[in-house]
Amino acid sequence: MGSRRVEPPAGSAAGLPGEADDRAASCVSLLACPVCLAPLGRAGRALGCAAGHSYDLARQGHVDLLPAGHGRSGITGDTAGMVEARRRFLDAGHYQPLTRAVVRTAAECLMAAAGDEGRRPVALDAGCGDGSYLGAVARLLAAGGGQGPGPARPPCLFGLDVSRPAVRLAAGRHKETLFFRGDVNHRICMVDNSVDVLLNVFAPRNAREFGRVVRRDGTLLVVVPGPGHLAQLRGRLPLLDIPADKRDRTVADLAPEFRPAGEERVEHDLELDGDALTDLLRMTPSAWHLDDEHIADAAAMAPLRVTASFLLMVFRVGLRLRVPE
Repeated sequence: MGSRRVEPPAGSAAGLPGEADDRAASCVSLLACPVCLAPLGRAGRALGCAAGHSYDLARQGHVDLLPAGHGRSGITGDTAGMVEARRRFLDAGHYQPLTRAVVRTAAECLMAAAGDEGRRPVALDAGCGDGSYLGAVARLLAAGGGQGPGPARPPCLFGLDVSRPAVRLAAGRHKETLFFRGDVNHRICMVDNSVDVLLNVFAPRNAREFGRVVRRDGTLLVVVPGPGHLAQLRGRLPLLDIPADKRDRTVADLAPEFRPAGEERVEHDLELDGDALTDLLRMTPSAWHLDDEHIADAAAMAPLRVTASFLLMVFRVGLRLRVPE
């Protein structure tokens, strides 16, 4: 899928696939064209801008907004095997305490953003994977956030990932969310100051781009592994290291666009069988460094008690110093 020239969209057209078409279509204008940066709109079975650039919608409902000439063929992200392993692992509820913490915090921030005027709040998951966290946010908000009625208007939910298999799977599972492919290290294809809550769970970060798209009263939620995460496996397998100063590095990387406003440590033990251990290893970045023998060795350790340790960090927008052009 790429950019092609079409007539600018006019009026309503056949829209986004899925059962939540109207809701998703009304949020499309928050997406930005990767070529000219103008807002996108519906253009038949595609999204297009006023300049005539158009991006085809896949059957599942997602769209590829990775700019042409940006090394599209060489940027892959997680493989289909990694994405499916993560889906199985999360669907089994192994990280449920983390999911609850992330979703509760995100839902509270979105409901506060909606306010009394009934504004439609906006959330973006940068590095969304299979969309599990956004899906859980949508379910909680639909149930009133656990504290009575939810926002007067449903939120605009967006998921971004560079992995084709990830956005394809996510779009097929979560019809209430608009998923798009892009590279967070380059540019996030959303308009300025549009996002109330930005989720970043075990994913690459781009402080400048996060600062551009998050509203001045918005919130950034970042999840990083704690120092004891998967300690029982790290002593036996060549997993990627977790720096002891991971938290401090994260704060430094996000300054001055964002300032820390709170954090929550989530830690619990997992009882994993061989299949779960295999999925756990195959879904992480360490999978790129592990061979079949390592995976088989891990499965042979089952059943194994493993520590899951996470740090949920809450950031608010910091002082934004703009250099005059």
